[in-house]
Amino acid sequence: MVISHNLKYRKNMENKKQEVIRKAYGPHYIEFRHLINENGGIIINWSVAFYNMDKSPNNDLVVDLVHNKIECDVNENGYILPKSLKGIENNNGWIPIIGLEKEIPLGTGAIHLFNFDTKEEYISISDKEFIEIGRFTHYQPIVKPLPPIH
Repeated sequence: MVISHNLKYRKNMENKKQEVIRKAYGPHYIEFRHLINENGGIIINWSVAFYNMDKSPNNDLVVDLVHNKIECDVNENGYILPKSLKGIENNNGWIPIIGLEKEIPLGTGAIHLFNFDTKEEYISISDKEFIEIGRFTHYQPIVKPLPPIH
């Protein structure tokens, strides 16, 4: 029972991730979905794309990205990522709570809890505090800041 619940949950999380990626690309998603990686990025060989501007199958996408019709960050390696997907590779540091039991490791300390569906948030100052099963979908350890230097 726990295994099937975990698989169903993971599949649901993957579907939500794909939904966010589709939304980021809007009308370009269907045409270019074969170029988009698992984190929503696209790698384009810029020299080839611009040299073959009239022949490139990526012509419309390149033009739209260049003209900022899709707000993107582009690095020097030709990796393009819509700004709305920044942080998607690690879900902005949020760790999913999977399963029917609390799976937050002991010793985590203070944690920030979040329910993706209801947007409910809660900050727990101790990992020993009882957390209602199923109430939250994600957690993030709260890192104690370093003391001031001067």
